[in-house]
Amino acid sequence: MDTTALQDGYCNNDEVVIRARVELDLIDLMKEAGINYSIIKTPNADYKFRIIVKKEELKKFMTAILTT
Repeated sequence: MDTTALQDGYCNNDEVVIRARVELDLIDLMKEAGINYSIIKTPNADYKFRIIVKKEELKKFMTAILTT
């Protein structure tokens, strides 16, 4: 799984972007975290798939990353 979490121009101050090179990685991550978001597709970017999450939910995603 090649994913990163960051704050950038796609999100507000209380949000972070989790991005992945492979869409299935985000789908699996959301399933493991028990959360569902719309996936944003950015075909010209190096990480083509993104979800925007509230910072307080980031812990659920980090836990999912560590357990998968």
